[in-house]
Order: sequence, then C-alpha cells, then structure tokens
Amino acid sequence: MVNRSLCAAVLVMVLGLEVFGRERFTELGDGGGPVSISWESLGAEYRVEMRRDGQIFITTRQQESELSLNLAPGLYEYRISVLDPFGGVVSSSEWRELEVQHPKIPYFRVNNPVEAREGDGEIELELTGAVMERGIVFELAGENRRIPLIPVKEGEGVKFLIDTALLVPGIWDMKASMPSGLSFTYPGVLNLRPARRPRFESAEITQVLGTGFVLAVLKGDNFDEEMKVQVECAVGKARVMAVDVPDTHTALVYLDLADAASGNCGITITNPSGEQERREDAVTLPEFDAGEMIRPEFRSSLGFRAGYTPMVSLIPNTDSADGVIIRAVPAWAALEAAVIFHSGWKRPFVRGLGMEARVVTGGIGPRETDENLDAFGMIDLSVSWRPKVQGRLEPVFITGIGNMWDVKAANQGSENLLFFRVGSALNFIRGRHRFHIGLESAFVLDNRRVFTMAGLSAGWGMQF
Repeated sequence: MVNRSLCAAVLVMVLGLEVFGRERFTELGDGGGPVSISWESLGAEYRVEMRRDGQIFITTRQQESELSLNLAPGLYEYRISVLDPFGGVVSSSEWRELEVQHPKIPYFRVNNPVEAREGDGEIELELTGAVMERGIVFELAGENRRIPLIPVKEGEGVKFLIDTALLVPGIWDMKASMPSGLSFTYPGVLNLRPARRPRFESAEITQVLGTGFVLAVLKGDNFDEEMKVQVECAVGKARVMAVDVPDTHTALVYLDLADAASGNCGITITNPSGEQERREDAVTLPEFDAGEMIRPEFRSSLGFRAGYTPMVSLIPNTDSADGVIIRAVPAWAALEAAVIFHSGWKRPFVRGLGMEARVVTGGIGPRETDENLDAFGMIDLSVSWRPKVQGRLEPVFITGIGNMWDVKAANQGSENLLFFRVGSALNFIRGRHRFHIGLESAFVLDNRRVFTMAGLSAGWGMQF
C-alpha cells in the first residue's frame, strides 16, 4: 500500500513539475465580478491560494482543475499547488497576477454613417474611439435580426467589412457588448435601401409652368428619390428639367417641350439600383398653342410671417459743432409680424401681385453713448409682386407706406413719422412653409427733416 502511494506521489510530482515549468495556467474573464481560473488537469488534488496586498484571504483544496470566484475590481495574486495523496505539497506555481478591472461601457463613434442599396456588395464602416477590450463583441442590429461583425484594427480606428447580401433593407444600428454585460448602441449606422423595380401606372400633365414648360404627375409604386426619368416622343424629345418624388407612389416631372412635338411619348423610369420600367405611349403632349394648353390653377391665398428685423437709422445731425454730419442710430432689438395676401389672378403679370400688412416693434438707440433704448413701433401696408409664383425659390419685391412712432421723437414733438418703404426678399418654400430673408430701406419724414432707414429681415411663415 505504501509503495503504491509512493509511486503515485512520484508520478504526480513529475507531472506537476512539468505543468508548472511550462506555465500552462490560464486566466478566463477579467471584466469584474465572476472570474474563472483554470489549468491543465493532472488527476490529482490541488490547493489554490489567493492573496491581495500580501494577505492570503482564500485557500481551497479541490480535485477540479478550475475555480470560479466573485472578486471586486483590483489587483490580486494566486498560486496553485499539486498535493500528494497525504495532502503534502508536491509542486507549486509562482505567484501569478490577476487583475480584475472595473466594467467599462464600450463607447465608440462612427466616422460616417453609410447609405447603401441592395446589391452594392461589400461596404466599409469605420469607427473611432472604440474601447477594444478583450471579449468585446460587435454586431449590427436590425428589426428582429442581428449580424455579428469582426473588427479590423486600422491605425487609431477600427473598420468593418459588411456584406450587404446578409442584410435586409432598413435602418441598422451597431451594438458593442462587454463580457460584464455593459453595452453601447450607436443608432442608424447603416441605411440599406431596397433595390426594387419601379412600377408605372399613369402619367398626366396637370400644369403649364410657362411657355413650353409643363408639369407631369406620374403615379405608380417603388419610386425612388434619386430615380431618373426619360421622356421620348414620336417627334423630338421632352427634356426633363427636374424630378421631385414626394412619396414612393408619386413623382413630379418638370418638362421642357422646346424640342418636342405634340403627340404620344414613352416614359422610362430608372431607380439608382439599375431597376428599370419602360412604358410606350405613357403620356400625350398637348398642342403647343398657349391658349389651348391646360391652364395652370392659380388661387388667392392668405398667410402670415414672424421674424427678426434689425435696422439702422441714418439721421442728419442738427448740431454740427461736433463735426458729425450723420448719426447712425441702431435698432437691433426689433421683431416683426405680417399678414400676407396673394391675389391668385390668372394673367401672367398680375398673378404675382399681393398685399402685406406688417407691424414692427422693439427698441431703438442708444442715440448717445449714455442713453438707454427707446421703444418704437411701425405699421405699414405694402404691395408685393412675385415674378415667379411656382417652385421652391420665390423672389419678392415690396413697396408701401407706413407710420412710425418713437418715444424720443414724440418727446420732441414728432409723434407720428410717415415713411415710404421699398425692399426685396427671397422665400424658400417647403410645402406651406416659407423661410424668408430680405433687405429693405425706408425714407422717413418728420416736421424737421428727412432721414433714411436700412434693415434686414429674416423669418418664418405659412401660406394657406
């Protein structure tokens, strides 16, 4: 019995020395919380010691070649010993360091979110600032679907090569997860748009935008914002000036008919993915007599505008002793509100006429360096003219007459100041919304002198 035990001890000693000499111990999991230590099994009994700051706080005896512990973040040391059948130490490893780290949130930034289409093949996505810790997992997250990603280190950043064949159309987020359970999600890193064939149903010319220009409304399905439209006629070709796709079922096509004759025309629609739809005799162009063509539908409308209108008054100096001929008096704190009426008449010139009633209020001054702001107000009525009544950019010319009230002028006996106003503006149109920017000047009369004002206006409004 003794000889058999001694043989086993010698065998364990030899094997133990071999294991420790080759340093086959491994550390699994260093993300805070549960930590697992494992080593190559020798079929013997082991003693595992754990210490921190030189103090041993864990000593275990076991036959398993793995030990799981729940440790707080910090730096530890551990040692594993092989025991003989009598509990004696055959061989021991050196003290090995084990660092348990604080859990980190795997934050990252996406350099440029990607927009791609089905069939684009492999695309590249780059990240910066990624926390590249051991065990971090990246994946694309879509609706009810997740695609694992393999990061490739490149300089200070990380990149991914993504095969669009594995994805379905839609918005994809990127998620990074740590073994500790912490994760970070960057929304909308990839917008995969579908490669669908456009389907054409009908086309109708609805408006005349000017001599030789018409608007054709196309109806169908799977229309893309970047699709291309070609219109080929029996005689000549209708040139496509612009295509606007408000939704996937409607496309507004602006045509120049200078090189086309009346009659039937074919339409070809091509989506960016290359999918195409061709329809012969899709639309009929009318005769090019302006009196016979479809009339545009103009109607009167009412709207409003609110905005900021800083201005400067250039006032002659009645006291020439200081050598200043003209004093500039600013009115930076000035707000405006206006009601706008469009006539909607059908004749080419008068269709752009309208009216504008406006109120301005704010503070003017200081007239001298030691004075405060004085309250002022303006009310005016103006005639407006829009030379271009359709499209997304709308120039406007304004002239009118109004009355100005100023506390300082009222104290000097000029309670009501008559002024004449002229100006121009540009409206940026999006549906019913109007984004307005303009320049204007006014000539102001009081009982002593005439002076000028110049100002800038910027605001937002709606037309109904």
